[in-house]
Amino acid sequence: MTRGAKNFAKQYWDEGIVMPLNLMSTEQAAEATRKYYGFQERAQEPVGAPVYIKPHLAAPWIYKIGTMPALLDAVETILGPNIVIWSSDIFNKAAGSGKYVGFHQDSKYWGLSPSDKVLSAWIALTPSRPETGNMQVIKGTHRGGIHDHKETYHPDNMLSVGQEVDFPFTSDDITDVTLEAGQFSLHHLDLIHGGKPNESDQDRIGLVFRFAAVGVRQETPGDAVTLVRGRDDGHFRLEPAPVEELGDAEIEELRRAYKTPGGFGGMVVA
Repeated sequence: MTRGAKNFAKQYWDEGIVMPLNLMSTEQAAEATRKYYGFQERAQEPVGAPVYIKPHLAAPWIYKIGTMPALLDAVETILGPNIVIWSSDIFNKAAGSGKYVGFHQDSKYWGLSPSDKVLSAWIALTPSRPETGNMQVIKGTHRGGIHDHKETYHPDNMLSVGQEVDFPFTSDDITDVTLEAGQFSLHHLDLIHGGKPNESDQDRIGLVFRFAAVGVRQETPGDAVTLVRGRDDGHFRLEPAPVEELGDAEIEELRRAYKTPGGFGGMVVA
């Protein structure tokens, strides 16, 4: 590990997040954004709804982004050489919609352990800034364990049950995760995070991959992952990389994933 990688890892373990990191050019991010809109339009007929959860199973271009060497190298610095994608999400916080993400911990809902071996890579396809409703974090909270959450079911909270963490904090404790198109951040499974509404006239689109080290366990049986680097240990069912966007085999794999009991109760679905 290089000196730079050691400093990179130290920041991650101290703060629970490292940012911003460069992945794609602005032109590549713009092309991915165009593909995103076309993908969601084409998904309406075979799926019957937009695909927000595990889109990497249905679109080769999304899978390709999730396996870019620069991304996997950064993840390997934290998790080690054997890596799976446990899940992925597309976040489209529409312009002026009033939708927000309540402050929460993913570890409360996902059933994965140990939490030190799971992280999220948040990739900005469009600029993610305060005015567009960027992600916000409370640094260091990944070291405080899992807190109670209340389920608000607020109609504007993008989380499935409107969950909000029971943890005292003020605006001074909040850090904006500001990313330009093509940049990404990595954050710990236990880190408290959320985000305000998008008050701009541009959709804020993020592509997020949930990476885990081989050896992580799911408390609910039957879960599945995609092996993207190194060797597997046989705990999870392995999902295949997509070959065709929204092909028959890809749609079947997506439907199979949605029937899996692990994790999806806490994910953003809108």
